[in-house]
Amino acid sequence: MRSPHLPEPAGKAAPPAPVQPLSAWSTVGWAVLAFVAWLAAEALVLIVFLARWFARNPGVPIDVDKVAHDGYVVSIAAIASMAVQCAVVFLAIRRAHQPLAEYLGLTRRPHLREIVFCLGAVAILLVAFDLISLVIGHDLVPPFMAKIYEAARDAGAPAIVLLLIAAVVAAPIGEEIMFRGFLFRGWAASPLGVTGTIVLTSAVWAVIHVQYDWYGILQVFCLGLLFGWVRARSGSIRLTMVMHALCNVAATVETAVIIDWLS
Repeated sequence: MRSPHLPEPAGKAAPPAPVQPLSAWSTVGWAVLAFVAWLAAEALVLIVFLARWFARNPGVPIDVDKVAHDGYVVSIAAIASMAVQCAVVFLAIRRAHQPLAEYLGLTRRPHLREIVFCLGAVAILLVAFDLISLVIGHDLVPPFMAKIYEAARDAGAPAIVLLLIAAVVAAPIGEEIMFRGFLFRGWAASPLGVTGTIVLTSAVWAVIHVQYDWYGILQVFCLGLLFGWVRARSGSIRLTMVMHALCNVAATVETAVIIDWLS
């Protein structure tokens, strides 16, 4: 490990080769493969859960809605699917013989003032979303989140911890690697350019959040625009991972407060 306080030895190391992004269509192809792997991982978790449930409860009809919002199922499926998705992305980059961390924008360490600015921007946007929700009479907590939180809370502390790991660790890492990392790198070098890539990745990211209604999807899209801008300006998805994690922490805390204290 090199010390950041010492100069590099002269003539010992060549500068790193520039990253060569995959073509836009190659990026799309690998992204689709990653998405299929993501779905397969979720399906496998569901199949295992159902097989285990039917083995323990022979002949008893299952509550589909309860399974869809089970804290353990949703959390384990999210963690597994993100791991598989990232594995496909890593494979794509390795097959292209590109440096993994540099390709995804993971090498640059953000400055403290950047972190403060970005977290402040997220906080302002989240407050604005809540104020608009109150004005238009929209629920502050989406029904999907409320059901999952209640199921995890009723299942006990391990389920809550697992839900937090899925929401605050797995989802921010996995989704940022895909959208602001892999897709951004491939599409920004195409005729789409940086602006088009920010808009397109935000739109795709929003659309996959089918568990929300139109207003929730619009919120995700707006957050995607902010994350994409930060990615373009900073060259780092470390920042967007932290911002994403903050959003999910805020959503989880707000859900707990409203359901447990204000209901």
